[in-house]
Amino acid sequence: MTTPLTIKTVSRCNQLFSVKTLHPTVSLIPLGGCTSLSQPLRLGLYAVWLTAGGGGSPVFFGRREYDFSDGMLVASSPGQLVDSDWWGGCNGAEGWLLCFHPLWIRLLKGGREAGAHSFFRYRPDEALHLSLRECTALFREMDGLEEELRWGIDECSRAILGDRMGLLLDYVARFYKRQFITRREVEADWLGATDTWLEQFFRSGQARHSALPTAETLAARAGCSPAYFDDALRQATGKDTRNYVNAKRIALAESLLQQGRLSVEEVAETLGFPTGHDFCTVFRRLRGEMPGMPCCCREMGILN
Repeated sequence: MTTPLTIKTVSRCNQLFSVKTLHPTVSLIPLGGCTSLSQPLRLGLYAVWLTAGGGGSPVFFGRREYDFSDGMLVASSPGQLVDSDWWGGCNGAEGWLLCFHPLWIRLLKGGREAGAHSFFRYRPDEALHLSLRECTALFREMDGLEEELRWGIDECSRAILGDRMGLLLDYVARFYKRQFITRREVEADWLGATDTWLEQFFRSGQARHSALPTAETLAARAGCSPAYFDDALRQATGKDTRNYVNAKRIALAESLLQQGRLSVEEVAETLGFPTGHDFCTVFRRLRGEMPGMPCCCREMGILN
């Protein structure tokens, strides 16, 4: 395998693509005039690749028959490998490559909801496929960024650049949520498979001796990245993976208690709670009291 070319700074990235450095920590590179790279690229920067049209391999970038094809966006985090398939899909197309230093990410996340920029951790085959209107909106924001970068650096640059990049990324998050809606019926298949697997996991008693399923373990079964799985699940159910797994566990606990064949302590052990005391605490917080539980929990000091 060819050794990746590592690029750690904006200025070095600009040298690679033969563009002028207008800001030491932010760069906007037109893709149309870029030459092909002869080796894989590993950026030590956050990057957003935006192209017009349906360029690139549909399979590599994950475009499906029910996705839009007027534009495409791929986001990458520092250290992610950009191989020849990725580059070939963007090279020569109308579009932009936005790169910025990791020091910006804390500023850009300020005041935004958790997971707002999780798409930087998606895989290339989880790219965003854009409608014409969405593509136009993102190109407009890129044009605004270019205008500000060409303005020069002054005491207002940090705030204006941050606002412009933040708005751009907010649009990306918005359009990804739209894509989750577009794909909802198909992605319901792996959500149903996840539900079935979780049910079997807890009913079999595996939780007694195994760690609770995480986004990593469930995403591997669904064939996607943990970040994509977590966001798709949140979009479909309103819960992230941790809260969703816990809700499934408590729902099963309620069912087992209603059947009356297991004690509170046995249910707690089956579902992987350290003690009956811990189980009662979580159950009461999420479900309140139910017949059969209060007296057991009073003995454990949970209820007054």
